[in-house]
Amino acid sequence: MKKASAVLIASLLIAALFIPAAAEWDEDELWDELCSLSLWVDVPDHRRTAPGDQEAFAVYSAPFEDAWRNDFGGAEILSGANFNLLGFAEEGKWSMIEYGVPGGGNRVGWARLPGMGYKGWDNFPADDARPCTLRRDAELTDDPRGKKRTVMTLSEGDRVKALGVWNTWAYVQTGMDGKTAWLFVPLDALEIERLWSVDENGVLTLRGDVTRVGESRLGTEYLDDDEWRELTVPLSRDEIAVPGLAYGDNIPTTVKAVVFPSSLRYLGTEALSYGEYDYIRLEGDPVSKQEIFYAVRTRRMILSAECSSVDAILNSEYIEIGAWEVEEGNPYFKSLDGVLFSADGKKLISYPSGARAEHYTVPAGTQEICPGAFRGDSMEIPLKTISLPIGLKRIGEYSFSGCGRLISLAVPLTVSDLAETAFYDCVSLERLSLPPGMGSFSVGKWVDRPDLTRYNGDNGGPGAEDPEEDGGIWLRACLDTPDGRGEVPWYASPTEREPAGETPAGTTIVVTQLSNGRAGTDVWDGESSSSSRWYSVNDLRPESGETFFEWTNTDGGLRVWTGDTRTLGVLAGASPLAPVPILDAPDGAEIAHAFGGEQAEVLERQGPWLRVRTAACEGWIREENFTLIPQTDR
Repeated sequence: MKKASAVLIASLLIAALFIPAAAEWDEDELWDELCSLSLWVDVPDHRRTAPGDQEAFAVYSAPFEDAWRNDFGGAEILSGANFNLLGFAEEGKWSMIEYGVPGGGNRVGWARLPGMGYKGWDNFPADDARPCTLRRDAELTDDPRGKKRTVMTLSEGDRVKALGVWNTWAYVQTGMDGKTAWLFVPLDALEIERLWSVDENGVLTLRGDVTRVGESRLGTEYLDDDEWRELTVPLSRDEIAVPGLAYGDNIPTTVKAVVFPSSLRYLGTEALSYGEYDYIRLEGDPVSKQEIFYAVRTRRMILSAECSSVDAILNSEYIEIGAWEVEEGNPYFKSLDGVLFSADGKKLISYPSGARAEHYTVPAGTQEICPGAFRGDSMEIPLKTISLPIGLKRIGEYSFSGCGRLISLAVPLTVSDLAETAFYDCVSLERLSLPPGMGSFSVGKWVDRPDLTRYNGDNGGPGAEDPEEDGGIWLRACLDTPDGRGEVPWYASPTEREPAGETPAGTTIVVTQLSNGRAGTDVWDGESSSSSRWYSVNDLRPESGETFFEWTNTDGGLRVWTGDTRTLGVLAGASPLAPVPILDAPDGAEIAHAFGGEQAEVLERQGPWLRVRTAACEGWIREENFTLIPQTDR
């Protein structure tokens, strides 16, 4: 066998769609139009010997066991025979080989050869095979060099799918005896078909038989454990696919809108990249698990009645949507004033990051703000205020992460599940009202803002900041019972039904998590580990009144803020966890109770009685239950 270099092309450029039907064939132009990613194979360096002992391996014209075989269905390579390894398909299950045949010459085909391995080579062929029409009668062969035996003849006007290029030959898919056959045809016999068109209004529409756009064979999928895995899209013989559409690259800058037809089965990574469009329309329901858009701005994102998932759109990078539109009859989604909701209106899925309003009122009946619902790249959503409805129950992770200009927000008392990262990157947030017993944590850049004021409940005072150096905001709370005595049950998780233990009423905890109507706190179990205990929020009384003191790591604890002239102190019971009764008048009836260590401000004095204000209420206590904290300098 001659020493030579074979060039096998595994992907094809969509730019060929610009070739006019009547253009003269130009070898250099056609080569450029057909070739994109090249798999260069140095034939002598990949000469192998078939494995096994006295074994025959069937050779097919394509990597399918129902593909056409030469020699009247008997083509094979014997163990011990030499061959050139050209490539792989299906992660190494098939080897593309060039091997000698009796009488001289070679043959290119596919065989399942054990021990070949994947070797890190790209799969061949890529699925973006290009449909072509024969411009003249042409002979097809499985020996693109050597004797070039004719296997079959096609006529002018016949259609094939071009898979790649070998020197001056195109590797194509066609039919033979009712089976799939991959053979070689002279390049100058082919004319590439157009796969999309642009009308007079600048609307680009893909041809109705295109099944894939963008990356189509290998990709990645995000898993819950913060890892990526590789997923394979199986090779299919009935696919017509094109590489991603790139504005100003392989599609013209005159394109004003893009329509993805219902024939599409798969949208790959960066199916559409760059450019500003009047609208993008998705028809049908193609599979799309990755980011299908990149650096795209569109005034309208239109979903047909068949679209069932928008995850790949929402996960795309640098995409700005002016408004969502949903066709009537879609059972999964609906649009309300350009905002995307679930069909029943209970879930707000996506607020359009390209909307220009400074205020938005979430409609009544909404029960969940989905993760990333108000997401926007560079935190550029212009909303300054958002009104949330009574009846809202859940707020997901990074829900408002695109609202870099949001100034204030009141979370309704009906919310029982608030994600830690809901307000991540809300760098302008100044006022945040939360239900009693609830806090927001790991909230990103705005935790470092010295002017952030957090409120709990409709009438609560500003909340206390966490003393930890990272500046996170936690919520201090007391475990409580109706009479302030006894034990409060705790659970091992927010979903456990049976308590795992009990904690005495009056114990102060620091809430660090909220889920399913329960508040979680970390409990130190030993020298190097901790676990979480979960309490019902109904068993908590938040210490979220006005912050009188600051925690310090010096002088043993609490200090009064500099310049404070009030009489401030903490309550003290008969024992550390004994409730302190709060009365409606000196020697009057008990209206509430507090616990030792809670902060209080003295408002009035009558003999041995003090009228105080705590986080929970105002009332009278005995002076013996109050410890003054003198003012000190910081």
